Amino acid sequence: MDLRQSLAMPSLFKPGACSMSELRTNYENCTGCELQHSRTRVVMWDGPDRCDLMVVGQSPGANEDQQGTPFVGKAGKRLDAVLGLVSLPRGRIHLTNAVWCRYTDGRKNLTPSPDHISACKFRLEQEIALVDPTHIVCVGREAMHAVLGVPLTSPVGKERAKGWRTLIIGGKPRKTMVSWHPAYELRESQKGNLVINHQMASDWRDIALQVPHLRS
Repeated sequence: MDLRQSLAMPSLFKPGACSMSELRTNYENCTGCELQHSRTRVVMWDGPDRCDLMVVGQSPGANEDQQGTPFVGKAGKRLDAVLGLVSLPRGRIHLTNAVWCRYTDGRKNLTPSPDHISACKFRLEQEIALVDPTHIVCVGREAMHAVLGVPLTSPVGKERAKGWRTLIIGGKPRKTMVSWHPAYELRESQKGNLVINHQMASDWRDIALQVPHLRS
């Protein structure tokens, strides 16, 4: 059976019943929601297929949509910079998004709706089960909603202040935290507000201490 036909058969993707390559094949031409009409391509993950540290963002922007890789635009460069500061090589981190397709009106990026996040929810759960991270960092509102289940109306700062929490995700306990999305940090820094910059840097120093074996 063509794996693409299995989009209507989620039972195929029980933990341990598929591989990352099968997950990629299953979703490379996904028609699960309306974002199939606004994307150039499905933007999947970057980094190791199995990894102790997983970073979940919002959704692809224009650069990601063109290149097919998450976190490669201005926000990605911001993330790369903070990773460099804490000696965490990007290549040792699994980077993904709550939503794999760009949402745009043809001019600018739009914020994914709860329906878009819900359409990608099962895929994200299976991705987590396959990558099997010990630590998950949710950057931004949509990521914390998709992974933690907190309402989209909950402020990122409020959830960030809770620090690390241990949740059962994919049948295993995983340490999870919320931090600022680098795109938001960049916008605030351009306005002259460096508070978010300092908080994001502090978060990543803490994250690096949690996974010292990944540091260069």
